[in-house]
Amino acid sequence: MSGTPQQRDQAVLAEGLARIRARLEAESAAPDGPDFLETARGTALGRIVDRLGLTAFEADLLLLCAGVEMDPRIAQLVAGLRGPGSGAEASFAVALAVLDAPHWNALSPGRPLRYWHCLTLEGRSPTRAGLAIDERTLSALLGLRDLDRRLLERADRPVYDDALLPPSQLRVAERLRDSWDRGPVHLSLDGRHMHDRQRVVAQAARKAGRLLCRMQAAAIPSDIESRSLIQRLWERECLLQPLVLMIELEDGDPAAALSFAQGCACPILFSARRRVSGAGSIACLSVPMPSPDEQEALWRQALGSTANGALEELPQVLGQFDLAAADIQTLATARGDMPLWDRCCGLAEPRLAALADRVETEAGWADIVLPERERETLEHLVAQVRNRFIVYHRWGMAGPGARGRGVTALFSGPSGTGKTLAAEVLANALRLDLYRIDLSAVVSKYIGETEKNLARIFDAAEGGGVVLLFDEADALFGERSQVSDSHDRYANIEIAYLLQRMESFAGLSILTTNIRDAIDTAFVRRIRFLIDFPFPDRALRREIWAQSFPVEVVAEPMDLERLSRLNVAGGTIRTIALNAAFLAADQACPLNMEHIRRAAVFEYDKMGRLMSPTEFEGWS
Repeated sequence: MSGTPQQRDQAVLAEGLARIRARLEAESAAPDGPDFLETARGTALGRIVDRLGLTAFEADLLLLCAGVEMDPRIAQLVAGLRGPGSGAEASFAVALAVLDAPHWNALSPGRPLRYWHCLTLEGRSPTRAGLAIDERTLSALLGLRDLDRRLLERADRPVYDDALLPPSQLRVAERLRDSWDRGPVHLSLDGRHMHDRQRVVAQAARKAGRLLCRMQAAAIPSDIESRSLIQRLWERECLLQPLVLMIELEDGDPAAALSFAQGCACPILFSARRRVSGAGSIACLSVPMPSPDEQEALWRQALGSTANGALEELPQVLGQFDLAAADIQTLATARGDMPLWDRCCGLAEPRLAALADRVETEAGWADIVLPERERETLEHLVAQVRNRFIVYHRWGMAGPGARGRGVTALFSGPSGTGKTLAAEVLANALRLDLYRIDLSAVVSKYIGETEKNLARIFDAAEGGGVVLLFDEADALFGERSQVSDSHDRYANIEIAYLLQRMESFAGLSILTTNIRDAIDTAFVRRIRFLIDFPFPDRALRREIWAQSFPVEVVAEPMDLERLSRLNVAGGTIRTIALNAAFLAADQACPLNMEHIRRAAVFEYDKMGRLMSPTEFEGWS
């Protein structure tokens, strides 16, 4: 029989319907000539008969019901045999009368036609009830690879035909394919990036000749009856065509997904960011992030040889961003007119938008006043962030025990000494977005919730395209307590989890504290940069005052020497200068020393401080 496989499937089906039509016209169970099912082997009909375990009579009964749907002549003949008012549906009574080798248990719930939901009965009488063929079963007879609509309501069929995968992920795809060759196994696949996991599974399914279907764990029915139906339909689909079901565990209940898989005899793959706990004997595989060398190769392959401008940016991009293969391919082909760096920076914004506050960073090096040593340390920090790729990977300085390329800094010092301003300067110098973490939304009194909140933040920030600022971090990262009760134990677990995530975070995280001594020494050991922001001396205060009035401000000459006597931090100086400007604007006159004196008095009163005669000496 020539033609495509689907054409052969439909030709055999047409021959089978012709047989059924001839039986109906004869109104008797006349014996066939050559065995029709032998000629159907290797076609859709033959596979259905073999894999569902149908007898010759059950196969003909299935063809009879299909004929009513597809052949008007068969429908007309069936209606005539059933009698007036009975409808055109097939019935078991008609099948018993005209089909060969009938048996009464063909429609029992335990036999294939009912067990696999191939036929439905419409009526109470087992012989006179109308029989209808299931829609998916009919499409399978035609050689189509559609999914049952009840499954499509809960699952989809992802396609990644042009996916670029690094060698490390291709090896995982090969292991998946080999495992499926051994039978309908259940596996767990973990990895940092969901789309990379999906692409690995799609690659393995394509090489294995299997249809990939994806279902969210949240889509698993909660009631037993609906769940049993979906399990049965997936098993039937696996018999109709080779497939693998991937259950995404990004949300939903892992326990429910595991229970669902235990009652479903088809290849199931759990896909989760972290290894599924409670999976028992289920084999686990991990999809690694591309190595730096693999990331560089992926970028060059995705960008092509014509993207010269983007290729020139690669060393800086590779040094800052630790991206998944899927993200690299997406960013390389999106917004070709946008610089590659800006494309990468925009990746984290939608992920972090609901978890942290984005800080507009306009401050530059000229806006921050610090002693020379602290300023040099900040500049050294920027240099390390910029040159990580060269030092760690091109020069091989990462070492076998390196846990991550992240850089962590602890800024300590009194309030108003410039810690947050320095974070803005760093983010601006590195051309990265700065996100401030609201600790009140992170810390939870419920056990385990703080770790979950931290995980969401670090998961969203992974990739390295942001600076994370944990302002006043001693509220969360204080001295680890001696364990005296369960609350102490879980508080220490929270801090241990934070330490682990900071070590593996690919970006820059900055912690600020007003009291450095409140930070646990074990935590301090894992900080790359410790920078103390001292209370400004008189010379530094003079410089801060000089920078506090932009050239656009209409002002009388300022006595910087007198202003520097005010023993306040830089943040307070800027507040006094701003309030003084408002006083001058309200009086429609140039800003002068009297406005500053009045603003200083307001600020001292707010802080509850007494005005020292030394500080205000010479003021009217």
